[in-house]
Parts: sequence; C-alpha cells; structure tokens
Amino acid sequence: MLDNYLKRENVRDFISEIKSNPRYNNKTFTEDSNYSEIGSEIALYIFYDALIKYVIIINNEELFDTYVEQLDLIYKKVDSFNKIKDGLNRLICSMVATHLKIDNVDENKDKIIAYIYNKYILNGYFVHGFCPVYANRIKTNGFVSEIYDNNYIKMKEVQDILNKYGSENILDKDFSNNRVYFTDDYIMGMYYSSIAPSYFFNLLCSKKIYGNKTKADSYLKPDYDSCISNLKRFMSNKLFSDKDKKRVLEIVQEQWNYINSVPKKIGLLFVKRDVVDQDINVSLDEYLKDDVDLYESIERMLNPKYGSVSYNGIIGSKNVVVYLIDDYYNDEVLEKVDVLDDGKSDNNYEIINKEFMDAYGSVYIYLLVGACLISLGVIISIIMVMGG
Repeated sequence: MLDNYLKRENVRDFISEIKSNPRYNNKTFTEDSNYSEIGSEIALYIFYDALIKYVIIINNEELFDTYVEQLDLIYKKVDSFNKIKDGLNRLICSMVATHLKIDNVDENKDKIIAYIYNKYILNGYFVHGFCPVYANRIKTNGFVSEIYDNNYIKMKEVQDILNKYGSENILDKDFSNNRVYFTDDYIMGMYYSSIAPSYFFNLLCSKKIYGNKTKADSYLKPDYDSCISNLKRFMSNKLFSDKDKKRVLEIVQEQWNYINSVPKKIGLLFVKRDVVDQDINVSLDEYLKDDVDLYESIERMLNPKYGSVSYNGIIGSKNVVVYLIDDYYNDEVLEKVDVLDDGKSDNNYEIINKEFMDAYGSVYIYLLVGACLISLGVIISIIMVMGG
C-alpha cells in the first residue's frame, strides 16, 4: 500500500520541498545520534520513515491528508531532526486515537498501546537496505543472503592487492561470510541502501581512510570522477605499482558500471520480524506496566531497538515485500503494488520516469500538432484545386 501514498500529490509536493527547501532539510542532529554520518538526505529518510509507520500502524486513507499536514507543520516549526522524530511519535499516537475514535486518550492508554504493539511490534517488520540492481533477482527468486549477481571474486582480488600495501582494512568485508543484517531502524535501512554495497562505498568514499573532507554524497549522486579520485590519490601515496593500480581501477570501473546500471534508488526489503528472528519477543505487559505517560510508552515502541539482526538463509518471494523509492538526488519513481499491513505481495513492478514522460509527452504533442498542420495544408490544396 505504500505506493498508493507515494503517488499522492501532497506527498510528491512534500518530497520536492524536502529536496529543495532549506526550511525542511537544513536542520541539525545531536552529535551522539545514530544518524550523525548521514547528510541532508536524512530529511527525506525521516519522511519515508513516517510514511512507512503510518502504513503499518494506521493505513487509513481518509486521515492521511491530516497526517501529512501535521508532518508539514512539524518540519517547518522545529529546528532539529531529533525534534522532528519526537514530534512524529506524538503524531502517530494522536492519529491512532483518531483512527480508533478515542476521545479521551488518558482513559484509553492501554487500548492505544495494545493497538500499536500488535501492529508495529507483534506483526511488524524488519528491513534490509540493498542495492537496487538486485531487485529483479529478489522479486523472482526470493531473498538468499549474500548470494547476488555480484563481483565478489574480483573484489576479493582488489582486497588482496590492497593487502600487499598494508591497506587490508579499507573494504572491511569478509567475502566468505554469507550473513546479512536486518534492522527495525527504517532510516538506517535507507542509509545502508544508499551506500550499498558498503564495502564498495568504503573503498571509494570512506572518511576514515581518506579524511573528513571526503564528500560521501558523490557516491550517492553518483559522481564517478569524484569517487575515483580518492582511490587514485590513495594508491599513488601508497606507491602502488602501475600494474596493480591499473588492475584495481579496471575492477572498480566494472563494479561501478554494474551497480549503476539501474536508476539510483533506495532499495528496501521488508520481512515479518518472526521470519528473521523467532527468538525476539517483547511482551505487551512490558509497555502496559510501564510507569510512564502514554507518549513515552509509544516512543519506546516506535524507536529502534535492533540495529543489527544477523541472518543467513533463504526467504521465499511470498514472504518479502520490496520497495524501490526515490532517493534524495533524483526525481524518478519506481512503484511497486504491495501491502505492508498483511504481508501479501503480487510482485508487480512498474517504472515511471517523470523526465522521460515529460520530454516524450511534449514530443508527442509537437508531432500531433505537426500532423494536424499537414492535414490542414492538404485540405486547403484540394479546395484550391477543385476551386480552380
């Protein structure tokens, strides 16, 4: 159902504001935040996080315009991303009360908590952020942890070359380990997708390797020349042989072309929590017996608890929900007809490229006008001949 909301005009307008208006994206995060490494894209990720939670918990189209209006007010009024997230938690609580037709929130605290618990915790989702180039394979075959159409053999070759020059920690990847990681932090899932595969991002844009002035967003845009300049400079400073430099650059170029052979998107794979880890169990009583006010209980439920849930196995296509959505740096929309609230999936993908449609729609109009003018000229010529 997420795609139904993404198509709405007020959502598209909101996303445009987030991408272009400093009032929406020029805010701060506390230094100890889990999101401190994310750039201006965080404004969009928080908005998507709000949409996802609305779909999972409420999914009431009649109330959605009000939800977006209130989100808009929060973005405009507060000066930090931390406060946006706090406001979002309170807004969810308020919208649930409206959805359940509850007038007195304090007297129905347990009812609201139980409702959100059932929707978001008991029947909720973990997410895995992935590189969109793998989307069709997942759609067809389901999810097999770390078994992609990848260049692992060649990237291992790059790793071996780096090791020769004492740079074994750059990729930070064990290519023999098939484990992947899920999280209940949807914002981090989006971030992981944007820099996927992370070992390749580390090779090209790691600030730990290349310094704090490294522009990580060059990987997101994607700007190959800017990314590759970091690696070239590094290899020259480390006195790589010409042969090794050439081989590394060949493999990097091949990998870059592969992962950018599809439009740049945020790839999110959702699975039910109990599919990934059946041992995770947070009881409802934990929240009902919590001696705090309602909003604090809701905040506890909605805030992430599982940053890295290890998984090694196979998840069938019927048990996964895949979305590819706008990233911060493009205007394309990839819609997938799916529902998050019941886990069903029809695995239909539709690509809509706004710029393509705008451009070719205009061409079509010009062709149509031209054809009309030609027809008019022929008619006038016939009239003149017959009249003559």
